[in-house]
Amino acid sequence: MIQQAVNRIAKLTNQAIQETAGLFEKDIKEFDDHRILTQFFLSKTVTSFFAVWILCKNGYGQDALVILRTIFENLVNLSYVNKYPDTRVPLFIEYDHIRARQKLKDYENCYGETGHEEHRKYIMEQYDRVKRNYPKKFSWSQVPLFEMAKSCGLEKEYYRVYTIGSEFIHGGSDTVSDYIRRNESHFDVRFGERSDEKTNFALLSACSLVLIVIQEACSVFALDPPACCDELEKRMNKAKGMYMDL
Repeated sequence: MIQQAVNRIAKLTNQAIQETAGLFEKDIKEFDDHRILTQFFLSKTVTSFFAVWILCKNGYGQDALVILRTIFENLVNLSYVNKYPDTRVPLFIEYDHIRARQKLKDYENCYGETGHEEHRKYIMEQYDRVKRNYPKKFSWSQVPLFEMAKSCGLEKEYYRVYTIGSEFIHGGSDTVSDYIRRNESHFDVRFGERSDEKTNFALLSACSLVLIVIQEACSVFALDPPACCDELEKRMNKAKGMYMDL
C-alpha cells in the first residue's frame, strides 16, 4: 500500500510534469539535436514514471523497481550528454548506426542473406562513416554506466536505484525471498504477493529521479523549473529517511 506522504509526493510530481509540459509548449520555438534529444529523455522518463506509479498503486514494488532502473538510465544519459553536448549529442545519435550493423549481423547469422541489398549497403555505409568514433562498440559513451553516473554526481543513486533494479531484472539470488519462502519443511510460492516496503521505495525514488530529469531538461532550454518543484524537493527530503533505503 502506498503511504499517504508518498502518494502526495507522486501527485506533486505529476503536477511538476504537467507544468513542465506547459512551459515547453508555451516558450520553446527553436529546436536543435540537443533539445530534441532532451525532450526524448524527458518523455521517456515521464512515461516510465507513470508505469511505476500504476504498478505501485497495485502493490507491485518489485516490478516497479525494474522500470525504475530505466528511469535512472535516462537520467544518466541526459546528464552525461549535457556536460559536453557539442560532442556527445552526435555520439548518442550516430551510435544507432553501430547498433544497426550489429542487428544486421545477428539477422544474417540466424537467417543468412537479408535479400535487401540496398538496405544492407546503406547500413554498412553509415557504419563505415562513424565507426572510428566508437573504438569500443559496447556503448555510445565508450564508458560503463557507473563511470557516467559518477562523473555526473549520481554515484549514490547508482548504488541505491540501479543495483537493486538490476537484481530484480536478472532474478538474482537476493530476490528469492520476494517470490518463495520457507514454511517449515518446504517452500511456499508467493504468487503476486505485494511489498509495501518496495512499493513506497520505488515510487518515492521515481519521483526523485523525475525531478532531476525535469531540472536537467529545463536547463537545456534555459527555463526555470516549475515553482512546484521547490515544494516537491522539500517533501522528498523530508520523506527520504522513511522510505529511501531498503
